[in-house]
Amino acid sequence: MVVARSVTEPGSAAARWPALAVAIVAFVASLLVIDPAHPPNPVNDAVQYLGYGRTLFATGRYALTDAGPRADAGPGREPLYPVLIAAAMHLDPVLRDNAARCIGNQSDPTCPPIYAGLLWLNALLAAVTAALVWLAAHRLGAGRRASWIAGLYLAFDFILFKEGRLPLSDFPAMALAAALVLALAGAAAERRAAWRWLAVGVVLALLILTKAVFELYGFALIGVLTLVFLRLRDRAALAALAAVTMALVVIVGGWAARNWAVFGRPSVTDSRGGQVLSTREIFDHMTAGEYAASFVYWARDPGERLARRLFSERDWHRLDRDAPDGFLAAGMTTRYDERVARLMDERHLDHAAAEAAVPGMIVGEFVRALPMYVATEIPLTWRGLWGDQFVFLGFPALLWLAVRSARRRDWCWVAALSPALFSLFLLPALSLNLYRFQLPAIPAMALAGGVALAAIADRLLAAARRR
Repeated sequence: MVVARSVTEPGSAAARWPALAVAIVAFVASLLVIDPAHPPNPVNDAVQYLGYGRTLFATGRYALTDAGPRADAGPGREPLYPVLIAAAMHLDPVLRDNAARCIGNQSDPTCPPIYAGLLWLNALLAAVTAALVWLAAHRLGAGRRASWIAGLYLAFDFILFKEGRLPLSDFPAMALAAALVLALAGAAAERRAAWRWLAVGVVLALLILTKAVFELYGFALIGVLTLVFLRLRDRAALAALAAVTMALVVIVGGWAARNWAVFGRPSVTDSRGGQVLSTREIFDHMTAGEYAASFVYWARDPGERLARRLFSERDWHRLDRDAPDGFLAAGMTTRYDERVARLMDERHLDHAAAEAAVPGMIVGEFVRALPMYVATEIPLTWRGLWGDQFVFLGFPALLWLAVRSARRRDWCWVAALSPALFSLFLLPALSLNLYRFQLPAIPAMALAGGVALAAIADRLLAAARRR
């Protein structure tokens, strides 16, 4: 099978209608799972996103309450999804008229139905993602069979759609990740087209304002483009570097500058790095039984039930996200608070300064327990894979295609797959890696799965013809 530059642009009629077809299939399939007629009542992170979105709609200011941003403790959540929520309120009178009464109110049984519009939005984003995956496969020259398989891979990813039952930023991030794959494919194929690299920078900036962890990918991309420029020393490489950097500085840097002016911190979001790393470090204290049980417990249904049968309670109890003394609760609160208190006492810091010092403290703990840190990367990576219905196809196919493309120096494919590789292998090093954290990796996994199945089909057909 030939994997090369596509001869047909994504915007052509030959690509447009099939992409629309897979989008429609994905939209209908996702609605069956997301079920907007019966939304759950949002909790935790979802309540925060809703709060920012409602305030933005009501006051025109990005803040958690009507008191305004200066009444907030910090920059808050990434802003792009709250912007979408505010836009949805303009279109959805039920959400608009009941948001103030219902957001954060878990006791009112009449409240869940008001969030139906946001679940319809998630279904629409699933459809957009499927279309972008088809277009990316077509743009990369994967062939029509691979393009169809890739698009339908995502259109029938029912386990993925379960994550769309709450108003969270994961579905916008997934759609933007698919757009980034398409943008990178086009930019790498036409390296001298600076506007394509500008498109990469804009899409990546929007992804960072949806999932701030992709800031690290942004730094890595700028680093790679800098190395390319230093090696080639041509205007095209310089233009690509300048275009991506300019987009990130203007969009992400502009938001960080706003937060610096308001809160004295040039950051995209609240400084939650210490808590996030704390929820990762706690797994370095797994027992051998917990380590073994995690591979079963974290697999999707019936993994949890099976682990409860195969292992004793002491081996799976702390793996339960809702356990008061589980890994999540201990990492996010108990051990994190202990670190802050210890830094305040030992270094005579105030609370804010101690929180700022926690990430460095935890990195030191990772270094001191490096063998266990590396060992626990494996089950945490495994955990994140289970947000994909077709993980046993998509993940091996992604690794195979990435290695093959690198060996062939097919940089278009390497570039297109790089956001997924970043997500799959870096997030388990920094976080507890819940299923929904890896939704941005699924478009590239669908792309790789389509290429792998099409290659298998081509070989089988060729063998049949020889007979």
